[in-house]
Amino acid sequence: MRKMKSVLLAAMLAAAPAAARAGSLPACDMAPNHESRAQMLSDMEAWRSLELPPGDPAAAKFGPSLSRLKSRLGDEQENVAALRRDLHDWKLSVLTAKYGGASGPGFCAYVNGETRKAQSIADFTRALTVQVQTAEMTRARLAGFTAAQSPFDGARAYGRASYDSSVVFAPEAAGPDDPARYGKVRQILVSEGVSPRIVDAAIREALRQHADPLLVLAVINAESGFNPNARSAVGARGLMQIMPGTGRDLGVRNEGMLYDVETNLAAGVRYLRDLWGDFADFSMSNLQNVDPFYNRGVENVVAAYNAGPGAVKQYHGVPPYRETQGYVRTVLAYYEQLRRYLLA
Repeated sequence: MRKMKSVLLAAMLAAAPAAARAGSLPACDMAPNHESRAQMLSDMEAWRSLELPPGDPAAAKFGPSLSRLKSRLGDEQENVAALRRDLHDWKLSVLTAKYGGASGPGFCAYVNGETRKAQSIADFTRALTVQVQTAEMTRARLAGFTAAQSPFDGARAYGRASYDSSVVFAPEAAGPDDPARYGKVRQILVSEGVSPRIVDAAIREALRQHADPLLVLAVINAESGFNPNARSAVGARGLMQIMPGTGRDLGVRNEGMLYDVETNLAAGVRYLRDLWGDFADFSMSNLQNVDPFYNRGVENVVAAYNAGPGAVKQYHGVPPYRETQGYVRTVLAYYEQLRRYLLA
């Protein structure tokens, strides 16, 4: 069986230059000294998300071989050192194929850069796993308290009658209007391929208009996937998919300017703020302390951005449109993901 696995691995690496397979590129060494199988697993997942996104030809070519390595990782009889070596060879074969060969002065710089990005993703994934496990343990512990035994009774001294399960508590960080607060979010989005200019402009415009940057980013993700040149079938344009008529109402008379990043963001954030004033009953600056899935006002704001405020008013909440209901789930789920990045 082990001989068969070796044959499979050799076939997988056939496309890689002999020098790369022989390990004769010490400056391109990318095998961290994994202390556990869990660390190696997070490393594999990081490389899959970084180098094998859906639709990339490399996913079909190298995905199955990574899946086999992952299966071997679950076999306690497999030698960790051998797995580490084979994973190193897999990474090198992928990057060699993507770069177009393992030669040229820039190859090792490219390899090392990809390695640093993957390591950052892997470190974040492990930290987030610990955070989620801790949160689950906390919820389980709190579930054992009755209302009379609530550990949050001390909140009454500050004017809150009881513990509000819709509130989450963020750790101390830079002030809410400080762009530095969103540095981790920026770092991860850029590592996922989002333009740093777009991330910076979105955060800056949101803070300028006293909006929540994470909600603005979540709307951009759902509307255009961070593509400033996006145009929908009905004519909505740019990052936040502003219709020309809506743009004119927001002060953008030249509809071509809706493809300009800063102009589109200024109009889109203003529109989002207007909807917030119509449907939410608390300041948007407090959104990061609230669970959006348990707040009807937040859901209505997001639904109104998709279906229009008239539809939300007509149905007294999220309209029964499949597209809008899916849109609300998508935006709020991404918002929660960004908030986890913020807390990491």
